[in-house]
Amino acid sequence: MTNAFSFNLITSETATDLSQTVNEHLADGWRLFGKPFWGGDHLYQAVILKKGSRKRLRKTTEDG
Repeated sequence: MTNAFSFNLITSETATDLSQTVNEHLADGWRLFGKPFWGGDHLYQAVILKKGSRKRLRKTTEDG
């Protein structure tokens, strides 16, 4: 058995936008990978998703 993961580096110019995007990923089953960091003019947060675990953790208006 292999542990396959997807990796995504979320970037934003504001903390508010970063928080919103990170929360959307978390609701889709992504997990934080490390701490957020600042680089130049942007904020970053790495997230990972174990393959086959993409499920919504809460119902949203998009779910119908």
